[in-house]
Amino acid sequence: MSAGVLLAMAMQLLPAPGLPRWRSVHRTAQADYAIDPRSVQRQGHRVRVAVRMRFLRPRPGAPALGVTRYVYDCRANTIRSEASDIYDGRARFVGTLQTPANQLRDVAIGPASPNAMVRNHLCGGRRR
Repeated sequence: MSAGVLLAMAMQLLPAPGLPRWRSVHRTAQADYAIDPRSVQRQGHRVRVAVRMRFLRPRPGAPALGVTRYVYDCRANTIRSEASDIYDGRARFVGTLQTPANQLRDVAIGPASPNAMVRNHLCGGRRR
């Protein structure tokens, strides 16, 4: 496969950050966290979703926006990051960070983390 084909496939992995369907589910002093309701896929107690993290005051040269494909496990209270699309302050695509399949791991969600708030929104506020 050519590099152009791989890049095109990677760009299709996640939705573009400017789509109007984003719904904010948590905000901190540093960032706003939103989900794309159309991306939510439930399978048993696991939920796959696209989460947009928009930094409110990004440092110069640092990413300003990220769209990450996560899998939340409502029962186990864990999260798995599959891939992230990164954008600069002008919402220009910078690149995709993708975890190789053999390195995907579920990690515990800290109770005060933004991911706990997103999980609560997706899982009904409690472990199932």
